[in-house]
Amino acid sequence: MAHAHRSSGASGYLENHANYAAQCEHWAKLAYALPPMDTITLDISAVHEGGACKKGHGVPIGNIHKGKRDVNVRINAPGLC
Repeated sequence: MAHAHRSSGASGYLENHANYAAQCEHWAKLAYALPPMDTITLDISAVHEGGACKKGHGVPIGNIHKGKRDVNVRINAPGLC
């Protein structure tokens, strides 16, 4: 059976063999590339001073911790509310 596609190169090699090295490099780059980022996760922590001081005690300190998942990377600050 004769092959329909023959290269002008070495016998037994098709045109695709000439592209093998370039294809390997292309797929290797894709394998290690990060996926496109459409969403992010925000993790926000803040420390704040509490209410009025009690006699003999220091300023009360509080913590706020908020998280938000799947936030569009193109969102503006008002859109986070």
